[in-house]
Amino acid sequence: MFLRAFNLILAAVWMVLGLALLANDWRRGAPTIYFPVGGTPVSLGWLALFLAGYNVLRWWSMSWSLASRRVQESTETSRRRQHHTEHAAPHKPEDHREP
Repeated sequence: MFLRAFNLILAAVWMVLGLALLANDWRRGAPTIYFPVGGTPVSLGWLALFLAGYNVLRWWSMSWSLASRRVQESTETSRRRQHHTEHAAPHKPEDHREP
């Protein structure tokens, strides 16, 4: 549970950082913190947004996996219960006659 929330928190942090870097670059007209790709300066804001997306994807996949596992466990429990009731010895009604 904590790990899923942690991924969502990291996504928010990366999103804020990425948007702040891109807004600063837009205001200045050129990237201030960048890495060169083929001679073109690429803002680190794009990397931060990529990491935000990655963390959202991890959060979503963990949530989906947990939900899928719960459905599978529920189905298996229902099958076991149904199998148990079908193969259980028939219940004999008690005789309630007075002696």
